[in-house]
Amino acid sequence: MGNAIMENHTFEFMSGWIKGLIFGPPIWVWFLLTYLIFIGVKSFNTRKVPIFIFYLTPLLGLLSLRTISSLEHIEIVWAAFGLIYILSAVGFFNWQKRNLLERQKRHVVLKGEWVSLVSFMVIFWANFVQGVLTAVSPETYQSLEFVVIFAALLGLVSGSFLGRPLSNIFSRPIFDNEESAQKKLI
Repeated sequence: MGNAIMENHTFEFMSGWIKGLIFGPPIWVWFLLTYLIFIGVKSFNTRKVPIFIFYLTPLLGLLSLRTISSLEHIEIVWAAFGLIYILSAVGFFNWQKRNLLERQKRHVVLKGEWVSLVSFMVIFWANFVQGVLTAVSPETYQSLEFVVIFAALLGLVSGSFLGRPLSNIFSRPIFDNEESAQKKLI
């Protein structure tokens, strides 16, 4: 009988937790998640992207700054974030060169990849986890081990949002104008 009561309480706890997880955040959060998944899945295929998009992409890395600044052990957190951010930007700058198939004056053609979806999901879920852990387990969220790993992970993703676009922006255009590029594609 005691086991049945324990199972019932566990079920109630889990169903309450899942309902809170799904219905607790504002509705726009789920629309944002859907949009990020849509854009991330589109990146699986070779695509032609306007170059101006890459001037905006580093702003995605700024989504981490509010989260980072709310953590305990701030000096260590910023050091971990900054170091990994710089290394990630350099690494993804070089990695993106392999994905750049063509650079036109106003567009780039990129090989399909999975890193965009993973990056979007890490940024989204990191901010989500921050909200959940702050409410549910603030001692875990502020522990030294957690904040260093968390900051390094956010630095890795945020650095990719700088390095990859810079690689596309600073690559040498293959064509002087869009018309010659279109002729070459046909």
